[in-house]
Amino acid sequence: MKSAVLHFFLYSILYLFLLQSCKNSTNSQTETTKDSTDKFADNVRQTPWLSPEEERKSFKLPDGFEITLFASEPDIYKPINMQFDERGRLWVTNTVEYPMPARDRPGRDRITILEDTDGDGKADKFTNFIDTLNIPIGITLIHGGAIAYSIPNVYKFLDNNNDDKADQAIKLLGPFGFEDTHGMVNNLVIGYDGWVQACHGYANTSNVAGSDGDSIHMNSGNTFSFPQDGSHVKHVTYGRVNPFGLAYDEWGYLYSLDCETKPIVQLIPGAQYLGQGVKEPSIGWAPTTMSYDFGATANSGLVYYIGTQFPPAYQHNFYSGNVVTSRINRNTVKFNGSSPESKREADFLISDDPWFRPVDIKMGPDGSMYVADFYNRIIGHYEVPKTDARRDRTSGRIWKITYTGNKKQKKNVSRNWSKEPLDTLIQSLNNPQLSIRMMIANLIVDKYAGEAIQPLIKQMTSSNIESNSFVQGLWILERLQALPENLLEKGLSSDDPMIQVHGLRILGDLEHISEKQRKFAVNGLLSTNPQVQRIALEVLGKFPQFNYITPVIVLYNNASKEDTHLKYTALLCLRSHLRNKDILNKVTNTRWNENSLSILAEIMPEVDSKTAALFAFNFIKTHELKGKALENQVGFISRYSDPAQLNYLIDLVQKRFSSDSGSEYKLYKAITIGVAQGVVTETKKLKRWGERMEKFGPAPSETAVKPAAEEIDLKKRKKIIEERISSYNPASVTLEQGKNIFKLNCTSCHHIGNEEGGSIGPNLSGIGTWGQRALTEKILDPNGRISTAFRTYSITMKNGKKLSGLYRREEGQVLVFANYGGEEFVVPKSQIAHKEELKVTLMPDQFFNTIAKHDFDALIKYLLSIKDKK
Repeated sequence: MKSAVLHFFLYSILYLFLLQSCKNSTNSQTETTKDSTDKFADNVRQTPWLSPEEERKSFKLPDGFEITLFASEPDIYKPINMQFDERGRLWVTNTVEYPMPARDRPGRDRITILEDTDGDGKADKFTNFIDTLNIPIGITLIHGGAIAYSIPNVYKFLDNNNDDKADQAIKLLGPFGFEDTHGMVNNLVIGYDGWVQACHGYANTSNVAGSDGDSIHMNSGNTFSFPQDGSHVKHVTYGRVNPFGLAYDEWGYLYSLDCETKPIVQLIPGAQYLGQGVKEPSIGWAPTTMSYDFGATANSGLVYYIGTQFPPAYQHNFYSGNVVTSRINRNTVKFNGSSPESKREADFLISDDPWFRPVDIKMGPDGSMYVADFYNRIIGHYEVPKTDARRDRTSGRIWKITYTGNKKQKKNVSRNWSKEPLDTLIQSLNNPQLSIRMMIANLIVDKYAGEAIQPLIKQMTSSNIESNSFVQGLWILERLQALPENLLEKGLSSDDPMIQVHGLRILGDLEHISEKQRKFAVNGLLSTNPQVQRIALEVLGKFPQFNYITPVIVLYNNASKEDTHLKYTALLCLRSHLRNKDILNKVTNTRWNENSLSILAEIMPEVDSKTAALFAFNFIKTHELKGKALENQVGFISRYSDPAQLNYLIDLVQKRFSSDSGSEYKLYKAITIGVAQGVVTETKKLKRWGERMEKFGPAPSETAVKPAAEEIDLKKRKKIIEERISSYNPASVTLEQGKNIFKLNCTSCHHIGNEEGGSIGPNLSGIGTWGQRALTEKILDPNGRISTAFRTYSITMKNGKKLSGLYRREEGQVLVFANYGGEEFVVPKSQIAHKEELKVTLMPDQFFNTIAKHDFDALIKYLLSIKDKK
């Protein structure tokens, strides 16, 4: 087997595998039979449909917990996202269209308001707020209506006459890409500052602007935010695969669930996370929260339980849905400094019914947990065609999980907060449940506005004000543009680190801060509390000054290596300083000690500037860098070099690595890519170097023409697939043989868990849940069902040369593609005559010839072993 032949077979598997996650059903014209005794490994579930009561009996929960049905078909369609309002009603986006968007007719999907009017724990009143939507996913509630996504825009839907019917739709943002309907705008959440936080899903590309005209570009996984009037939009984080879940904690940190293998992430604003087609920054990928995975990239919905209805061991836990394993995972978290580290606990809910698909989880106002169940035999739309008639379009359930083990515990009852007077609302800002505190804050801002200012100030200046109330009061007054300076300073100088953190967050949200306020942030770097230090870094990163650089470096050096989030935030803070032209000029004219010099040099490739490149150039002349660090530097420097500097760079690399041809070749590739991105033309020395490097490996673009595929008709292909499935003999091969085949042929593009491997394709942890049939079909029929995110592009150059490869990203004046060897290559946009998207993957369609039967069985056995061990 050849590396160029095999390693990309997983490219399409992984997409089917890692993306099935966030959403729902799919289609299939081909027969998918049961391929294992594990009913949860069937892409199309082979077990029968169960009634809600039969499904309820299939659930297993810890002792003392009870699950009851809150709503089901026919009262609702298939649920996606949920939110509770101030009256205790549950708003649900639900769909019959998914996964095929309505294109030539109005959509039939709905936002439905569910009410339990008699208090028996089950919805008995259903009101369709709007029923003409097109695969609505994300929803959040505002005064007088909702903000929700419906292809292709985010809208504000208003009920102007209080009849619970939307009579006005205002486009806020859009259009968003919807090529892939399982990864669109989802899980809208209103933050402490009143802005809407949102996820942008996999394989879609969106260029959106607020009404101010300022736009952002998003491809695949991102998070972004916008004010409720849609006047502006800004990036929050970059990268990740397919985020589908957001949750706040009491410190104000925003966590996100991703369908990838390390799903729960505490988001660092401005950070770059590992994502499809994304280049790793010179400062590295942003740190993760989890060191393990759930064995399937199919995670949907996230809640952080801050309340009192559940017993203490289940409070301050993260709960997330897994739609492939049909269970709810539970994780606790501890902090290493400011950095969260999650620990996997026993799964909270396990279902024996593989149709159970928990796509969203929310805390109810009664402290119970509510689960949206997209009940279906099919959940993704890569393992089977979208047109599969077996998709269930009518079944959908919402479950309610309550702790009943403490008979002495007072029963929590939902409360209609909309009828409470202002004084009661203000007094209730210390409610032990975070979601209620946030809801009350929104209600005060929206309903009472200026009327609430003086009562809030009076409470916040009292001597017995509680921490939770003070935090919410700070944010409410800030949102009302009425926060007195003395109250903000009271928060910034508080002995309570949590109050201090929120005070600093407010500083970071301001357009301008005073010198006195700057001192609070600078002093925050000296705090004994790492949370305070970290948010102080965020503030100083927004308001950079040259004299902050040294104290930030000192904090970076003093921080524990386990406090990864604080150290990464410090690097982001320094990067924002270096991106300031005046500060950068001062930095380049200052003498730094060796430690500071090394840190600044590491960040320079993140600064799009010839001045930064010159700083980096001078650094590598006197410092011995190796590996990826040196590749980053020479690639960056060569973008801005003149011919003399470029030749010096070549001489330097050749001299240092004359006896290490492998490293020299990697550096040669980095320099040629940098030259393609810059303005200097190829020098004679670079050309001669390239001629010598050819013996170590051709330029990536030279291997970017797809091998000719052997023609094979569908009937013969199906016969080969069935023969491989029926003759599979795992007893004749070993896991070690399969692992060696994978390592030899696949790791240039893929990796499993924390093992070494490439990132051209996603992490394949948990791939074994797909079963023998799905893996065999994908290997032997790679182009049967693919997403546009994995299609090859045919590129015709102006000189007549033809290339092809997987599109990765755009970098300045070049487009980056991946070839059939898993290597990236660049194509200057100015030299492209034509490019066309092909309906094929990078994976050559020849595996029936190139993979021997014995090797094939070994590979399948190994891949099937990669499952969740918990």
